Amino acid sequence: MAVGTGGEGRGWRRWALALLSGALLASAFPPLDWWPVAFLGLLPLLVAAAGEPPARAAWLGFASGMAFALLSIPWVVVTMVRYGQMPVWGAGGVLLALAAYLACYPAAFTFALSRFPLPPAAFPVGAAALWTALEYLRTYALSGFPWNLLGYSQLPNLPFAQVATVTGVYGISFLLVLASAAAAAPLLPGASPRGVWGTITAAGLLIGAAHGAGLWALRGADAAAPAPLRVGVVQGNIEQALKWSPAALDLTLDTYSRLSAQAAAA
Repeated sequence: MAVGTGGEGRGWRRWALALLSGALLASAFPPLDWWPVAFLGLLPLLVAAAGEPPARAAWLGFASGMAFALLSIPWVVVTMVRYGQMPVWGAGGVLLALAAYLACYPAAFTFALSRFPLPPAAFPVGAAALWTALEYLRTYALSGFPWNLLGYSQLPNLPFAQVATVTGVYGISFLLVLASAAAAAPLLPGASPRGVWGTITAAGLLIGAAHGAGLWALRGADAAAPAPLRVGVVQGNIEQALKWSPAALDLTLDTYSRLSAQAAAA
């Protein structure tokens, strides 16, 4: 099965799919933490952009990125209003500007996939590598904004998260996009299930092996664990508006000294 460019009457479906991808990716992060969704979260966007000209594919990616950002980082508004004393309308404008910037990366992703089409069999690896490279760029470009890189969604999935011990978060992102792109490969123009079956199988085996290796690593860590060590953690709950104030320095030190003494005596 292949997805063609389609007519105008089907255009709204592509936009709906792009927005759906953004919503799915956002749902993989707090507060919902539906981390399994991240494995196929990009599938609707990849299907929507398949066969589209580069400019239209880029706009689809941009729409998806806007939905993802707006749904996953609303705390930006709360932070600026509560601790920065910014009016709500101003904080909302900053959020929109930040979301638009972050959406440029999914836009570049779908633009490049359309402008430089890959054979269906190579599409999963190519798409995963491109997305990962863009995440790396986002981490450092313009001082960086590494919040909600796709791999961070797997924090609750502790066995799979062990990939980060070797590759960092970027390896997890690579495998997540690999899963979505492998699922999308049979739907690309000119693709046939038989032609991409080997790639899909290899992607599934790699993801399964990563999960299995994580389980093995965790069991080994449990077996080699030393005797339990008691630790204490103190949380002073100093208000954000006070924590950087020189006038509140003594209050902060006294609070943590008192809590530390209580923890040591427990």
